[in-house]
Amino acid sequence: MEPGTALQLRNESEAKPTLSSLRTGLLISLPTTGLRFFPTRSRGGAQGTFVKAGPAPSTRVTLPNTGHNRQHLSQPRVATRMSCHESESAADRGSVIAVGKVKSLPLWPVVLVVLGLTGCGGSSSVRRSNGSVVRLPALPTVYQIDPSTTCERQLATFHDGSEPPRRPVVIPPRVGLEAVAITKQTTRLQWSFRQLPADCRPEAVLLSVSNWSHPGATPTNKWVPVRGLEGSTEITYPDFLPSPNVAIASAHSNEKRRGRTVSVLIRRSANLPLDPPEPASVTAPAGKPIACTGQGRIATDPVGDILTYRPGSPPAPVRGLSRNLSGIDIRRAAVRIDDRTICAGFVFAQPPSGVDFQLTLALRDASASSCCASLRFRRSARGLELGYDSYNPNGTIELRPVENAGAELRGNTLTISGTLPPPSAWHLATRQMPTATNVGWTVSTRYVADRYGPFFGDWLPRYDDVNQSLVRHRDGATVRPSATP
Repeated sequence: MEPGTALQLRNESEAKPTLSSLRTGLLISLPTTGLRFFPTRSRGGAQGTFVKAGPAPSTRVTLPNTGHNRQHLSQPRVATRMSCHESESAADRGSVIAVGKVKSLPLWPVVLVVLGLTGCGGSSSVRRSNGSVVRLPALPTVYQIDPSTTCERQLATFHDGSEPPRRPVVIPPRVGLEAVAITKQTTRLQWSFRQLPADCRPEAVLLSVSNWSHPGATPTNKWVPVRGLEGSTEITYPDFLPSPNVAIASAHSNEKRRGRTVSVLIRRSANLPLDPPEPASVTAPAGKPIACTGQGRIATDPVGDILTYRPGSPPAPVRGLSRNLSGIDIRRAAVRIDDRTICAGFVFAQPPSGVDFQLTLALRDASASSCCASLRFRRSARGLELGYDSYNPNGTIELRPVENAGAELRGNTLTISGTLPPPSAWHLATRQMPTATNVGWTVSTRYVADRYGPFFGDWLPRYDDVNQSLVRHRDGATVRPSATP
């Protein structure tokens, strides 16, 4: 059957179609003909591609008129169709040996109903609180998949002008996979190959875990180099998501070709232990505070003005402070500044009660809104730390040590000292020390009741969501940046 051939479907018993839906379209199988049709919507009926399956190893093709997801496999560019989830299925075992385009196909009412009500075969839909509907993929049906015997071939479309444009390519073997949960959120994945042929040798395996039953879940991925026929690794899923229930794997070659993706259910026993907290290292240990000789300035702050906030939301007042919150409620701040060396003492409404909290003292410039740098104090079970925030090569902020770093916490009083790095190391736009006339500062505290919020804090001066005010050091006045001295 040649490309472009029109296929006339009649509602006859010998060609009655079976329907199974894919993530982005509907698949119609004609048992007696071996044809599968991938339709797309059009004004005149439906357009798409039909394929005929045979017994050869797995093969997939580019579907030019379906709008399905595509993935580049190698250079020159190769695109292939991605199924709902590529586990060991009939679609994986078949080989595409004939391809054609259906120009017009009247889909009878029962087909339209199924198209509107189904997602992946066996999938379900969830309506979210905002009214949107999320279609969940169908779960795998097996706990283990064996590797294929050797390299596999896949029919691919080349878009570099070479002839013929559609021809088979060699892809890595299908990886074998089994996954077992060892804690609530950590899964051990075991992968394997029967052999590593030279012409399709997999260089790495992409392993993932996810929860396909949760509308907001995303996969956590890990690349593992292939140094033998088998191996294992552990992946920890974020604890703000439900425990993962699906493991996914695919083999990748140096030629950027991907083998078949497989997915299995994760074996889970009852009463799995919780994951231990992530160990955190001390990056900026604090010693004994030093004394500064520069001009001192004292500022006071009302009691009970703690705010709470979540990422992306403005802070809001807290009613009825707990003991933990009173322990970060600033009553008084006394600050001395000797050029880049700062010494300060703070009095809280109550002694911090053994909880982790942070305090940030920021050096500011009354004539510039984007300046300068901060000393950050951190108290945790690891001890007392004091340093400055800096971006690491991964783009995340980390606490780095400073000279003269000191911290002492007695009752409801915290004393700190430290020397900021030279302005050339500051990450804000204005990399120069403010003049003596414009030197200023702000103080804020931070306490997290749970790992992912809500967050609580106190600001001195009071929080301003437009342009945070500062204490001008020369006279103690509360001013906004760029104010006239």
